[in-house]
Amino acid sequence: MIFTSRKLERALAQGKITGWGAARYYFVPMIFTAVISMPCWLIRPRHNVQLNLGIMFIQLLLQVLAGIIVYRGVKKCFNTNQQIDSSDFISRMVILAFPVLIKVIWFSFIVSIILVYFMIIFLPQVPVQVIVAALSPILTFTTFFLLNESLQRFALEKR
Repeated sequence: MIFTSRKLERALAQGKITGWGAARYYFVPMIFTAVISMPCWLIRPRHNVQLNLGIMFIQLLLQVLAGIIVYRGVKKCFNTNQQIDSSDFISRMVILAFPVLIKVIWFSFIVSIILVYFMIIFLPQVPVQVIVAALSPILTFTTFFLLNESLQRFALEKR
């Protein structure tokens, strides 16, 4: 498996990734999506915690925003693919998502540590789950921004 975007874009443009080799790149995005798409506005501890509808509503709104970003991101990537040659959109997205999501996972890990540290020191009154929920739209936007850039570089490799 190729882990860098540029090498993967080149191999895809040269037709070196096909069939099952391409399908293997599907697993990481789907696992990542399953993990981050849990509706955190529904999850709460069961013992000795009061239900805070305000926080749950904020988390719900942030997840709706992430959903809107997904729609617009897929549409932007689709339009970019249309400008290339209007073919193989799904396979390109699946394959190119692999290195992009590795970058996004590292980015989210680093940003989460920084945010939690910042929250503990400067804003202890703000619940951490709100900040974690706020990361969802940011990470979703970052993912589609990087995917669109990867598609554009793929177009240059294909020429």
